[in-house]
Amino acid sequence: MNRREFLKGSSLAFLTSAARLNISANERKRKLIVIQLEGGLDGLSLVVPHSEHKLFDLRRNLVPDDLIKISNEFALHGALKTFSNLVATNQGAVIHATNFPYTKRSHFEGQNVMQGGGKPFEYQSGWLGRALSLLSHDPTALSLDVPLIVRGSDRVTNYMPSLITAVNLDRENSFISKISALHEGVVQEKLDSLRLRYAGKGPNNRTGNQWVKGRSPTELAAYAGNELSKPNGPDAVIITIPEFDTHSNQISRMKKLVNELDQVIESFKNGLGPVWDDTLLMTLTEFGRTVEENGAKGTEHGYGSAALLAGGLVTKTEVMTDWPGLRQLHEDRDLKATIDYRSVCSACLEIAFGLDHEEIATKVFFEPKLPRLKQHIFG
Repeated sequence: MNRREFLKGSSLAFLTSAARLNISANERKRKLIVIQLEGGLDGLSLVVPHSEHKLFDLRRNLVPDDLIKISNEFALHGALKTFSNLVATNQGAVIHATNFPYTKRSHFEGQNVMQGGGKPFEYQSGWLGRALSLLSHDPTALSLDVPLIVRGSDRVTNYMPSLITAVNLDRENSFISKISALHEGVVQEKLDSLRLRYAGKGPNNRTGNQWVKGRSPTELAAYAGNELSKPNGPDAVIITIPEFDTHSNQISRMKKLVNELDQVIESFKNGLGPVWDDTLLMTLTEFGRTVEENGAKGTEHGYGSAALLAGGLVTKTEVMTDWPGLRQLHEDRDLKATIDYRSVCSACLEIAFGLDHEEIATKVFFEPKLPRLKQHIFG
């Protein structure tokens, strides 16, 4: 695997806590799943404002033809079959015309804002990592480096075998046994996930003491869901689906990507089993796409986008939006973002981990006046 292939691949990180705040001892442990959609998700294709006639004028070749209507104003992309079923059973919701407060359209800056929660390269820690620090979590990232989003605690660690395509389990187990006490057993429990994330696929699909499965987002989600379902499993999982940068042939590329996202959600749900009822899943992206299609039947980097929420902790099935319309665009090209996605993240942290909004606003996002949306989103 060369460096380019590695950087293009999906990724996975497990987060396990040593203590919790504001969750009673008798309350069931809640789980948080964060899916990063890297590349800039076109929210207008994921959740289509089908009542906006101007959309069809500006996107003659981009509006999917198999929409799943969920309201008089909005419809889901036809590939979101699992998610549409969750909406029908009050376990799925949409946040539209939203994003982090970033408008410059750079992948490097946008992804840093998405994970750091501030201005580009303002922080050396991530918003989820800072939240985990408040909970005395001990995150373990199964990767060559620690993703920015989970940085924030001095206790955050990472682990990666030196041989990617031929992990010797006897040797790795010996190494892990020596350091497992430092990680409270987290690394020992996650060895199989490590192999799943980095081993990749080979000519003989060998198993046993060498290497096993692939690392597609769907395979990672199935494994991670199973890990989350265990009594002593992690509290949160972060998974990345790349390549949402749809500059050309967007209609076909979006169908493939959205289908993959839908399968990831389904894999998580199946892997979690009954624990799905105590789980909240959320998506992130660094920016949206332009409203008007380009000459290559794609879109350019934009601003406002859409996000999905799913799981048993979702209590209100709706498209939550302060809809700006398509007549007054941001810089005459992009959907405006009228909901600060940091407020959505704050609401999710409140629900999943019992943190107080004021503490999240001041110590996680360093924005004391960050609007509280928990009641609006979750009732």
